[in-house]
Amino acid sequence: MADRLAPAAQSPAERALEQWARLGHDEEAIWAGLVPGPTVAEVAGRLSATPREFLDDAVDLRALAGDVLGDGLRGRLRWIDPVLRDAQGWSASRRGVAVGLWVYASEEVLGPFSRPLLRGAPERLLAALGLRLAAVVDPYRWLVEADRREEAARAVLLWSGQHPDEDYPTARSRWSALDSLRRDQALRAALGDYLHRQEVGRRLREQRAREAAARYAPE
Repeated sequence: MADRLAPAAQSPAERALEQWARLGHDEEAIWAGLVPGPTVAEVAGRLSATPREFLDDAVDLRALAGDVLGDGLRGRLRWIDPVLRDAQGWSASRRGVAVGLWVYASEEVLGPFSRPLLRGAPERLLAALGLRLAAVVDPYRWLVEADRREEAARAVLLWSGQHPDEDYPTARSRWSALDSLRRDQALRAALGDYLHRQEVGRRLREQRAREAAARYAPE
């Protein structure tokens, strides 16, 4: 009976999405503040040119991030630690982060984009690729499948806080059509369950805090 009641083990994809949810990035707020960026085709071209070395599971992500973005970023990438601890289960996430680092590095190696890619929140972009997108689409597919490459390119732009050279409705519609997480019902449900538990926990903590304050309030 105990075995039957035990919760099912999480898949690597579910763990990645749960970790992404903990970071609390507000997609709607990001959409509201987008500024112009490079084209989708430019970013997609950089994805196609990802060096094999960046995709090696043996790559040290923190060292690579230090080389590409500077050592000062390391303290902002604490969420990478579980990826490093579980290389087998998180290999897709490792590759997603590494591909994001390549997109940044490519400006030095291959030349600048038509508009610079913003670097104000690199940890957000790397998490979006390594936890959100890699959970539903293996990064190898970003490199060889046209639609998945476009999805990844648009993810790079969105989570950098930028939009390509197209009007807002077109960009939003295209992202919705390509977003693999929206179309994966099982993973979307798992993420929704986690968010619901988080919200219930938050409300319980607030209620307990109010009750404690009422007990100790001066009469």
